[in-house]
Amino acid sequence: MRVEKSQVVLMRQFARRSTWEHLPRWWQCKCQSKKWLIVLALLLALGYGSWPYVTLWQLNQALLHHEQVTLTALIDVDAVRDAIRRRLNKDETSPIAEISDNFINWLGAGIRYHGVAVLEKLITREWIREQLQARMTTEGGFLPALTASSFVNWRTFQVQIVSEKMPPLILGLQLDTHGWRVAMLSY
Repeated sequence: MRVEKSQVVLMRQFARRSTWEHLPRWWQCKCQSKKWLIVLALLLALGYGSWPYVTLWQLNQALLHHEQVTLTALIDVDAVRDAIRRRLNKDETSPIAEISDNFINWLGAGIRYHGVAVLEKLITREWIREQLQARMTTEGGFLPALTASSFVNWRTFQVQIVSEKMPPLILGLQLDTHGWRVAMLSY
């Protein structure tokens, strides 16, 4: 493959105009307030993006050390119940995309046994703790089993936890006035 002379000249010009070459010159300009605002915005974006991961780490540590107070603060049981209730009601939208057959069978058995108040009796903080503990892989807790994570929107964050013996668990965190809390769980 032969490269023409004009292409070589363009490549050299592009290499000379590298962004990284202009960065020191830009940083020395007299617009100090704009530069610090940009740095502050980048730091805030980095902090916001890592905040859910810090919450997951806190949740993992609380499960490993059996800290009930921390679990209570990090799990919003009413929001989990509401998300499952919305998923079961076909007329409402839900943050839960799909539910496995095992989950449907578990809920069906609960409805037959407990009646219509099944969600209040079955979906408890202890059940959520058991679901997370069942997916713990090693002494590291459930964090090594995280396979996917993403922001759904600016105040909803979802992770997928996959272990060998259990079906994949979808865990949703939602940002509220108390910080990021578990607000959705399905498998």
